Amino acid sequence: KKRVGDISETHNREKEKNQSEIKNTVKEIKNALDRINRLDKEKQQINCPEDRVMESNQVEQRRGEKVRKLRSLRELSDSIKYSNICITGISEEERDKGADNLLEEIAENFPNLGKETDIQIQEAQRFPPKMQP
Repeated sequence: KKRVGDISETHNREKEKNQSEIKNTVKEIKNALDRINRLDKEKQQINCPEDRVMESNQVEQRRGEKVRKLRSLRELSDSIKYSNICITGISEEERDKGADNLLEEIAENFPNLGKETDIQIQEAQRFPPKMQP
């Protein structure tokens, strides 16, 4: 028969053996998790430049769209501000003749036009030559 002390020693050895195995298993799991975390960080670092390139491309596209919209808005503004002189009240016969006698006719109809000196400029605009893209 085995004694109680022998059984207790055997039980303690098995307990220590099991604790040692559990500690080793926990260490292996921790090491595996550390490796996984390192791989995730490396993967993020690898993907990070790709993400930056994608973000840069998106920013560049948005900037290009803004430039196109501003250019379109500027052209629209320029076309609205461009002074287009239209002379109304001229019959078709006189339009066909051209502008030869137009200045003489204006001078006859408005004799005091040149004598008025209190004419003030309301707005003046200067336009650069148009460049077609």
